[in-house]
Amino acid sequence: VGELTFSENGKSHFEDCKVLFNLNISVLLVSLLVIVVILVLKKRGVISLERSKGYNLWFKSGVSVLAAFVILGVLMSIDFENAFAVFHKLFFVDNDNWVFSTITDPVIKILPQQFFMNCAILILSSVCVLSIGCIIFGIIDKRKKQGF
Repeated sequence: VGELTFSENGKSHFEDCKVLFNLNISVLLVSLLVIVVILVLKKRGVISLERSKGYNLWFKSGVSVLAAFVILGVLMSIDFENAFAVFHKLFFVDNDNWVFSTITDPVIKILPQQFFMNCAILILSSVCVLSIGCIIFGIIDKRKKQGF
C-alpha cells in the first residue's frame, strides 16, 4: 500500500535526478555565498562595482537573465515536447532512461509531461519576476545616484 513499482530504468533516472537536485542546491548555496562576499567587500570599500551608463550590477544582471529566460520561454512554448527532449539530452547525456512506460513505471501517470511543463512555466515566471525586480531596483538606484 502506498508504493509504486518502477523499472530499473526508472530507478536509475530518479537517481540521476537526485544528483541534479543536489547540484542545484550546491549552486544556489555557492551563489548566495559569492553574492554575500561581494556585498560585504563592496560595503567595506575593498572593491567597487563598475557602473555602465549609470546602471548597477542588479540592473545588468536582471536584463541579461530576463532576456535569456524570455528566449528560453519562447522556444519552449513553440515546441515543449522537443524542449523537454533537449533538456534531457543535455542533462542526462548518453542516457535514455527518462523515457517511461505506463506499464513498467506507473509514476508517469502521476508526473506526466504536462506536470513538467507547468513546472517550467512556474520557474520561468518566477525568474522573470525576480529579474524585473532587479531591473526596477537598478533604475531606482540610478535615479537616486543622479539626484532624481
